[in-house]
Amino acid sequence: MTYEDLILKESVMRRVRFICFLRSNTSVFAFKFGLAAVFLIAGSFFVSITNVFNNMPSVFEVGQFANFFMYAFLKTEIVTQIILLGVLATLPYIYRDVSKVFRGGSRQLASA
Repeated sequence: MTYEDLILKESVMRRVRFICFLRSNTSVFAFKFGLAAVFLIAGSFFVSITNVFNNMPSVFEVGQFANFFMYAFLKTEIVTQIILLGVLATLPYIYRDVSKVFRGGSRQLASA
């Protein structure tokens, strides 16, 4: 084997070991939950959560509550809208994984 072959072999094996480590030590649920957390943390840099809660109407006033959030969503910057849509896109997948556990379909949260 030449020196270049040894370097290539070591590079390939390093990638193989890394992928095996990830597959054995992580779950899809952890990735989805982490992705939603990243979106929420990123959103907190653009939106003052305390001001939103101070300004929003009561939850029991359904019409005003819906109008408040619709108007707030439409009047925010595009970055904030993308972050919120990212959170909303990950929620159904997280719900699906958690509901599988509670239905008894699996004792483990979506490992693959």
